[in-house]
Amino acid sequence: MNSIVSKIQHRFEQRIKRPEAVEKARAYLKDFISKAGEVNLTKTWITTEAISDAIQQIENIGHWITEQLEKQELLAHHEDPVLTTQLLVTKLDKAKEIYTKLKNTVKPKVPKVNSTIINFAEIYLLEWNKY
Repeated sequence: MNSIVSKIQHRFEQRIKRPEAVEKARAYLKDFISKAGEVNLTKTWITTEAISDAIQQIENIGHWITEQLEKQELLAHHEDPVLTTQLLVTKLDKAKEIYTKLKNTVKPKVPKVNSTIINFAEIYLLEWNKY
């Protein structure tokens, strides 16, 4: 009896919380997309290909939410929810992970010039200046 009541209560809570959670999730996704688009302004070593790939992955999460919401609307209120707030949190964590990975891309190190090459060049210039 208790499990039946808890399932009903879970469905009811999800039905009440879902619209606000979806709205917030979409706002977070838009924020991640806009921040990802601007990341190369401060970190010029990040390629546009990496940025567009991250944006595409985040947009795919938004499309997934839309698809799940459409499936949810086809279900009756007594059926188990397809789109739960826990799933939304999981997907937002994935989007945040994608953005953070992009944002934390390390600047490639500049290769060191071989010091012996520089020494030979200096010697050549010194010898050349003698004449």
